[in-house]
Formats: sequence, C-alpha cells, structure tokens
Amino acid sequence: MAGLIFICSWYWFYGREVIGGTLSLGFFLADIKIIDKFGKEFTELYMLCMKVESTFPDLCRISVLLNKPTDLEDRLLSEKDVLQRTRMLRKQVASAGEGALDRVPILVRNLQFRMGILFNFRGNMEIAQGTIVCFVGAHGEGKTTLLKVLGNAIFPHIVVGEVFVPAHIRSLHVCLEPCFFEGTLMENMCFGVEVSSDGAKDRVRAILRTLQCEDCVDDGVESTDRKMWQSQLTVKERHTLNLARAVIANPYLLCLHKPTMAYGARNSETVMQFLQTFVRNRGAEQGSAPVESRRPRTVIYTSFQKKSTEYADKIFKIAKTGVSEMKHEEVVDEMF
Repeated sequence: MAGLIFICSWYWFYGREVIGGTLSLGFFLADIKIIDKFGKEFTELYMLCMKVESTFPDLCRISVLLNKPTDLEDRLLSEKDVLQRTRMLRKQVASAGEGALDRVPILVRNLQFRMGILFNFRGNMEIAQGTIVCFVGAHGEGKTTLLKVLGNAIFPHIVVGEVFVPAHIRSLHVCLEPCFFEGTLMENMCFGVEVSSDGAKDRVRAILRTLQCEDCVDDGVESTDRKMWQSQLTVKERHTLNLARAVIANPYLLCLHKPTMAYGARNSETVMQFLQTFVRNRGAEQGSAPVESRRPRTVIYTSFQKKSTEYADKIFKIAKTGVSEMKHEEVVDEMF
C-alpha cells in the first residue's frame, strides 16, 4: 500500500514533466523502480513496528504480574513456625521411646482461611502418621480445598486456627485430572523422584504391574517415544499412571482426590488395596530393608462412594458447619 501511494504521487508530480519534455522517460522509470523498492521496505518496517507495538499490552500485563506482592515472606514465617512446632511436639512424645518424630500428628484445628472466599473448618482433626484417612461430604463442602491445603498444593491466608503438617513430612497432592508432560513414559513416571533408587526401572515396572497396567509395562517403559504413548492411553490407564507416578515419587504424605473415580468395582478394590499396602509397608517396592526402619506413609483421600471408605482407618465428614470424625457404620450413601 505504501509503495502504491508513493508511485501515484510520483506519477502526479513528475508525469507532467515527462510529457512536457523536462524529465527523461528513462530517469522517470528508474525512479519508479527505486520508489517501489523503498515502498516494500517501508511496508515491512511498518509491519515490524506494528508487531512490536502489539506486544506492549502483554508486556504491561507481565510487568504488573512480576511486581505483584508474593507470599514468600508468609511462607518463610510459616516454615519457621512449623519447624519450631515440630521440635516442641517431638519433645512431648519423646518419653514414649524411639521414633518420636514419626509419632508427631498432622493437625487441623478450627481452621478458617481465605481463598477468594472464606472457608470454615471448625472442629479438630488429628491424623496419626502411618494411617489412611478418608474425607466424605456433599459436593461443594470443601473436601478438595482442605485436601489441597494438607498436600501443600495451595498456601491459604489463615484467619483463625491452624493447619499443621510436621516439618519433615514430604507431601504430595494428586488432582483428579491426570496431566503428563511431553517426554517418554519413564521420564513422566520418575518426575518428582528425589532418590535415584526410587526411579529405578525395575521398581517402576513392579509398581505398574501391581496396578495391573501390564500394557504400559511391556511397551511404554522401554520406549523412547516422547509423544505417541500418551495418545494410545485409555482413561483408566491415564488415571493408573497418574497414581503410579505419585507412589513412585515416594512421599510421606499422599493426598488423593477421588482415587477410584475412573474405575469399576473390581479395579477400585485393587487401587484401595494398593494404597493400604503402601501405608502398611511404609512405601511400595522398597527392597529388603525392614519396614520398621522406614518413615511412616500416610494417605488422605476424598471419596465419592461408600465402598472406598471401608479401607480408611479414620473418616472425617467435611461440611460448611465444620469437620467431625465419623464411625464406619455412620457413613450413608446420602453423603456423596
């Protein structure tokens, strides 16, 4: 467009001089070529300037986000408080003998916090390490949010009360929807592993086999393909791999949102038995080391059906009015 404007202007001003004989035709045509080339360069420069200008709104948003206040100071104060509290509770339970650190409980006491809206979990919740705990309650009562807080997936602004997870406990929250990054199956399965032995291929294969994901064991673990394996997975296999990756990471506290949602009755039983074994054996596929020499493993999960609550050592009902412990026989279908 710019070149066309320049050429039209050249015709308008100097065309009459060519007709009048004051300007040679060759000079006139040569200048048109130069003007046409200049117009194209100007067009490219204009388009480049427009692209640069179009980035300014994004740069402004990035600048605003980069300069927003962070919660780093709050997290640092929280970590110091948790560390001090862990030491204090450890001294209190030390009189019962060795392994005092493993007897420090996970606590939720009259917790109120803000995450956009105010969440209210009045009541006391004490979870011993090395147990399986189930959260039940109607939809929208806060089960998932409380699970994320305990799994360190969100850091809430606490208004009243406290939530305490001992400082030495490495926690992991597993959401309902599986998510994998671009890489091989083995790279995905070993994501988050802190000790190289936890990511050993034999251990990964053994855990996948226990969870009845034989196809992934036979084909995926040995494969170096970075994309195709994901497109070939069924819904059940995606959820199984999501669970397997969490167990392979070997956390001390595993928070699971509806771990049996994608399975039928038979597979649900397999998953819950696997989690039960993970807790009882203080890990999965941990070698020949005595169970007593390992740190306790704790599992907290939400349930959408009564059957899966049978595997829990403790059941807590989560409601807007607060949290309360329940007995197994008190759980009814209307709660889900």
